[in-house]
Amino acid sequence: MNRRPPVELSPSDIPPDTKKIYAVRHGHKPGIYFQWSSAQAQVEGYVGNRFLSFKRLDDALNYYNHSPATCTYQNGSCCQPDLKAAEQARDEWRRRNRQKTAEEATGVDEDMIKKVGAEVRPKPKREDLCEEQKKLVDVITSGRNTFYTGSAGTGKSTALGVAVEELRAKGLEVAIVAPTGIAALNVGGETYYTWAGWLPDSKKKPIERLMSEAHSEKRWKRLNQTDVLVIDEISMLENHQFERLDQVSRSARAPSKDPSNPGKYHVGPQRSVHDPSLPFGGIQLIVTGDFCQLPPVLPFATCYPCGRELSERGEKYCSYCRQGFQKDDQWAFRSAAWEACDFVNIELTEIHRQSDPAFIDILRTLRSGSLPSEKQRALLLDHDSDTVDAVKLFPTNREADAENEKGLAAISHPKRTFYCHDRFDWQERLHPHLKSKSYRNHEIGVLRGCEDHRYLAELVMKVGMLVMLVANVDLEQGLANGTQGKLISFKKYDPRRLQSRNEHAPNYWPKTGGEGGKYRDLRAQEWVGKQDAVEAAAATAVGESDDCHLKYLPQVRFHNGKVRTIYPVCQVSALGDDEPYSLLSRTQIPLLPAWAITIHKSQGMTLDKVLINLDRSFEREMVYVALSRARGLQGLKIESRDDLRVLRGGWEACGWESRARKHDKFHIESARVTSTYARHRALPLVLVGAKTVVTDRFWSIH
Repeated sequence: MNRRPPVELSPSDIPPDTKKIYAVRHGHKPGIYFQWSSAQAQVEGYVGNRFLSFKRLDDALNYYNHSPATCTYQNGSCCQPDLKAAEQARDEWRRRNRQKTAEEATGVDEDMIKKVGAEVRPKPKREDLCEEQKKLVDVITSGRNTFYTGSAGTGKSTALGVAVEELRAKGLEVAIVAPTGIAALNVGGETYYTWAGWLPDSKKKPIERLMSEAHSEKRWKRLNQTDVLVIDEISMLENHQFERLDQVSRSARAPSKDPSNPGKYHVGPQRSVHDPSLPFGGIQLIVTGDFCQLPPVLPFATCYPCGRELSERGEKYCSYCRQGFQKDDQWAFRSAAWEACDFVNIELTEIHRQSDPAFIDILRTLRSGSLPSEKQRALLLDHDSDTVDAVKLFPTNREADAENEKGLAAISHPKRTFYCHDRFDWQERLHPHLKSKSYRNHEIGVLRGCEDHRYLAELVMKVGMLVMLVANVDLEQGLANGTQGKLISFKKYDPRRLQSRNEHAPNYWPKTGGEGGKYRDLRAQEWVGKQDAVEAAAATAVGESDDCHLKYLPQVRFHNGKVRTIYPVCQVSALGDDEPYSLLSRTQIPLLPAWAITIHKSQGMTLDKVLINLDRSFEREMVYVALSRARGLQGLKIESRDDLRVLRGGWEACGWESRARKHDKFHIESARVTSTYARHRALPLVLVGAKTVVTDRFWSIH
């Protein structure tokens, strides 16, 4: 192989403000660079890149010009040095450039088509808001605990963005959380259990233990540094989880018993009240969402006081605490913590997402709990629309799966199959009742306990297929559960030479951080071993028998422009009431085909073109959620072989407001608001009109 000409530079060639010198041996354009941004452009996306940073020019030149035959950079002829210094520089650059302007973000994404996902928009400004949104922002920034709602398209997220910016401009620390990763991504936040320092299975712990764990240094600092907590998509947050968040916040924000030591850990000047007698320990609560949309998933799985799994007796029942929990109490607004928060309650009414008056009327009809008229049903089924390449929404997994199989069959590229690795570490003495979880389908080794897992037992993939993430891979980069893209290639790797230091190296394999990281890494190694025979056979089939030891991983270009190799993820569930828990896990590539998705997975998305099949809706909330994903009738097509029977009978009122009206739990008068407010009763909603004043607790209409 011919060597490139050596580079010759003198100290006079170095810019005066240079702190580090980057030598790129293998990249898009090899050379010596004096800014990390320039060097980064050469190595990002270049498989097998080689680079290093130096403080001295002669060291950089020696590295760049050296011969592989005389290489002393740790890996012989590979010329792959220790990249610690360069990684530190890269991290520093990322921190400086993490927040880009709206103009830059728009420029990056303007040519990208998003079939599924919320449209990328510039950061909203107060002048972009309508009057009712501005009044809402004023209430939030006044310091009051606020719950606000509104039908789809009323700009709930837009108003929230402005409110958060104004709160942060006051020097307040604002944490934004949501029940799911994709919902958190839509508002630039994180999951509520990440904020609280929990795992998904933390609800199995007694509340006293969660309160005690809130005093660990990292959690204590986080809970005490937060001045304002924003909870989005509140309809999916369960009653008991809202209670748990309240109790751990109160516990962490309690004053020290030693007056000379006001805090075990120093968090700097306190900008908000720290008082365990107050809801959430004095944190201001901003709660938003639409209770007419999807409810919590698997509510009351565990008992709130003790954490034990609940049994079914017509209701959820804890035999240890001797408490029962009714399904109607699953919503956050049914909790005692909600009552204690003493929210100002506001409903936004001006719709911005949909610009079609007829379509808006249909959505309002559904949201109010009424049935659409014959004229409205006819309009839904027969109207002019442009739905070429539309995303298809289905009410059931079976229908969505059939559509995805059809799309896969239309691609002529060879397929590769990735098999899951299931494992059950059963504590037989403590949890004998879990024996059935250990039974396997011996044909492919799938555990019975994982039969309904969101990771596929067999993931069949072809280059060119549409895919969706089903795990939170990197929230900062927009790669969350539900993010979609296209499979562009299969990246080769050699399992005999895996390393976790250089993320740009061909054999890079990331390590899992956090609690249980080592356990998950071991399961990932077992997954690699399971692919051996499959990948060897696939390599031989495509004429790569000489490299049959190589394995493959999918490389995806997501709709937000990010290109990422997707590694297997181990999802662990802790089963049983007593520790040590029995651990049920599945390890698999966290991707699904995405020509179609279910209505459940579409919640929170705004789609320009959407095709919906409503023949088999099995939850009343699904109809409203599915239809409200569209901007208007122009981008909406509904398929129904039974003339929308789901909208003609047997469809009850949806959501919180209709339930409250049905039980006379609130009523709005023309001049002011009154409430039959009591424990476990729904709070009143207040329409924000053109002229409003603040009364003792609620907004009144004049």
